[in-house]
Amino acid sequence: MLSRFNFIPVFRGHWKSLSDGTTKEYKRDYFARTIILATPLGSSGAFYYFDGELKSADSLIAAVSLFAAALLAVFTLLATFRLRLTEMNSEGDEEKYSLEKDMLDESAAHILSASFVCGLAAVSLGVGRNLFAASDGSVTGVFAWISVGLISYVVIIFFISVPRLYSAYVEMNGVRPRLDGFSKDTE
Repeated sequence: MLSRFNFIPVFRGHWKSLSDGTTKEYKRDYFARTIILATPLGSSGAFYYFDGELKSADSLIAAVSLFAAALLAVFTLLATFRLRLTEMNSEGDEEKYSLEKDMLDESAAHILSASFVCGLAAVSLGVGRNLFAASDGSVTGVFAWISVGLISYVVIIFFISVPRLYSAYVEMNGVRPRLDGFSKDTE
């Protein structure tokens, strides 16, 4: 009954995809996992230590809401790319396009988890702004710390996703070396 509200598989997929998928055996990417955890905790801790406040919570709510919507739009594009790869691979060769599929699958998990966290950030900012705001309307205290941590989490996921999406694009479309950012060739 509550399975409709179960977000755990999204984050489990996101966490699993923080691995080195360049070999047959997946190895955990401890560096990425550390950054993903340390950045939000560190930014929340810094906000707490320096008694930070969010003066423009309304614009942040709008920003994270728009970002969540944009991420969901990107997800639909990823799903289309993934379907295209599945159709191209209908001959039954399991290894064909497996790297590209993995990159798209990883990116989809990152994008959906970032979109979900954007929703959490919007709720945190909204509650902080409407129920616990300072006299000048700024968000302070625990809701500011939570919001800053959630927003920094989304930013890190964004920075992880963009290179993977570009790599998937380059691989799927056979970008020529002179235009491929991963190639050192200039043709």
